[in-house]
Amino acid sequence: MRSVLSFFKEFKDNSMTVGSIFPSTSYLAEALAKNLKTFEGPKRIIEIGPGTGPITEGILKHVKPGDTFHLVEVNESFCELLNKMAENEWKEQLEGVDFKVHCCFMEEIGLEHKFDFVISGLPLNNFKSDVIQSILTGYQNLLTDNGKLSYFEYLYVRKIKEKLNVALKRQVSMPKYKLLNSFVDAYQVDTDEVFLNFPPAIARHFAFR
Repeated sequence: MRSVLSFFKEFKDNSMTVGSIFPSTSYLAEALAKNLKTFEGPKRIIEIGPGTGPITEGILKHVKPGDTFHLVEVNESFCELLNKMAENEWKEQLEGVDFKVHCCFMEEIGLEHKFDFVISGLPLNNFKSDVIQSILTGYQNLLTDNGKLSYFEYLYVRKIKEKLNVALKRQVSMPKYKLLNSFVDAYQVDTDEVFLNFPPAIARHFAFR
């Protein structure tokens, strides 16, 4: 409950650092974490933009002792909450796990090793083209050669915005939609539509081999 209350407080006070309208559901979390189920051996996972941790809790169902699980969150209030949950609610699930919360931007992490899975809740559709390109490049730089990226966006939002921009002859936002469409066409390997989320969402999965 406290994570939900924290979410709405931060959305009210700092909407620029909170990309979602409502906390993600367990159904979306399960869709984003599905690739973890079949991975053999110790795995390295990094979640970008966990917020108050609804996706994190879905990931934790598939984390075992010996795994590495790091979070990257820029909102300081969320970072404090995530650390408290790690010490309390998630303590048993994190037993034997290399767990850490990085309270910074993704580009500032400075890690020596790479990850098998990058799972992200960053609202890419909200950013400008140059920021999106930087984030997408950052995702790839964090992954091992056979690693997988999973992120979500709200269902149909980008297509609606694209059509609306065309109808209103707004050209300023079109490059970012072309960039995201090109990225999806080049690297997407699977999707999961999640209607039991508000708003409904699509989990996108990518590989860069």
